[in-house]
Amino acid sequence: GPRDIISDSQDGFVIDNNDIDGFAKAILFLIENDCERHRMGKNAKNNVKRYLEEAVMCQWDILFKTLVE
Repeated sequence: GPRDIISDSQDGFVIDNNDIDGFAKAILFLIENDCERHRMGKNAKNNVKRYLEEAVMCQWDILFKTLVE
């Protein structure tokens, strides 16, 4: 789920479902803190690389090769 993808306060915010107040606070924090918003954005761009085709396909390839052995 989201907690497996997002590192809270590092590359995004993990907010409980239906926590409108928490969501609003996170948005306001990002609006008011330009440096933090940019830092988290850069971290998110790096984080997403884990899900690029090259990375995922390599993992699938390793998995299938171990199943055949």
